[in-house]
Amino acid sequence: MTDRKTEVPVPDRRAKTTRRSRKLGRGLSQVSHVFLSGATREKAGRKKGAEDAVDIRFWLPDARLISVTSGVGVCGKSMIAANIGFGLYERGRKVAFVDADSDSRGIMVITGSVPDKTGQQLMTTNEAFGSMVTVGRGAGPEASAEKESGSTGAVDHIEEAARQARTVVVDTSPRAESSLAVWQLARLVLVITEPATESMQASYATIKRIRSAPTRARIGVIVNKAKDHDEAEQCFRKISNVSRRFLKFNTRNYGFIVHSDDVREACERAVPLSRAFPGSRAARCIDSILALMVMDESAIARRRREVKVEACALNGGQ
Repeated sequence: MTDRKTEVPVPDRRAKTTRRSRKLGRGLSQVSHVFLSGATREKAGRKKGAEDAVDIRFWLPDARLISVTSGVGVCGKSMIAANIGFGLYERGRKVAFVDADSDSRGIMVITGSVPDKTGQQLMTTNEAFGSMVTVGRGAGPEASAEKESGSTGAVDHIEEAARQARTVVVDTSPRAESSLAVWQLARLVLVITEPATESMQASYATIKRIRSAPTRARIGVIVNKAKDHDEAEQCFRKISNVSRRFLKFNTRNYGFIVHSDDVREACERAVPLSRAFPGSRAARCIDSILALMVMDESAIARRRREVKVEACALNGGQ
């Protein structure tokens, strides 16, 4: 009696699967689900003959520390930080500002901050900005010493601001050494850019520097001085494509601000855009940015409640 070999069916690798692969990161409509999912996977280390270890962590468990920065030479960073902080204040948040840009005193000038009686570094915005607390680093011998030594003393000022308010908006320099410490603590970093090619290159360099911090913060892009939505979307797509290709990272489109004389006049008067020119195009752009920020924070908080704690390693424990 002869033995017959059992024939094992060989799967046809040429067979086409019905499931289509999706490319992530092309425009706001296609990448938003990546950020709103609330979790991301990171491969820990690869050993020969072993499976990849996967660590699941929340991308944005806490958005209380918001850093606003830009590319070198890009305008509008302090203006956007001031108006975002005031918009959150109008929505019921207790907000404090931190001036972590030792090169200028932009946010203190725009908010009309004056020294507070309680401390040398504590300041208070004017009544138009709601008399919010501002921790200043932009002037004085202490700020100059930090700039020369490259100290990361901005963390101390952030801690001081956190004692005063739950949400801290930090005006961050794109090239200072102390900015690395700020980005490590931040849960949201907004990078300001402009439609010009040089500005986009400078903003991409800042995104690359933020990613080297290292940080788990979400990185969003805001296009300033845009003519319309189409120009802003084209600018964001260019930065997003380069970041995805070379940094393997998806940026978030937080909108744009139109080029308008109302912005300059509101800054000179030290008044928020929503109060100086309510209903203007620039004020509506700020409202759209704030609405997207609040929506993302609410969606991720809802996702955190739905996911079991045992299945995730919570970053920060909150």
